[in-house]
Amino acid sequence: WLTLVGGFGLEAHAEDVAALARDTGLPTDVRVHAARVLPRFPGEAAVSALQEILLSRSDPQLRVAAAEGLADLGDRSVAPVLATLLEEDLPRNVWSAVSAALDRLR
Repeated sequence: WLTLVGGFGLEAHAEDVAALARDTGLPTDVRVHAARVLPRFPGEAAVSALQEILLSRSDPQLRVAAAEGLADLGDRSVAPVLATLLEEDLPRNVWSAVSAALDRLR
């Protein structure tokens, strides 16, 4: 379902995809897939969900997907959040993804 929604750009489902990405009760791989689909739906729902995931203490793989998704969206309003995160003690892969996302937004 996620692949089809993202592949066809079915924006009517953007809120549903955001909800899946946020749902801590789902397996990490499902949440990562949802986070990777979200950038296909530019807007506040995608930015908000990805930023929330990135700021959480969730699985590093999920946080990496969120950082990459924020960069894909190209919304420069999240740059200060990314810059602040670089000052924290993050897992190496998360720090690298946040740094790359910030570079892409500059």
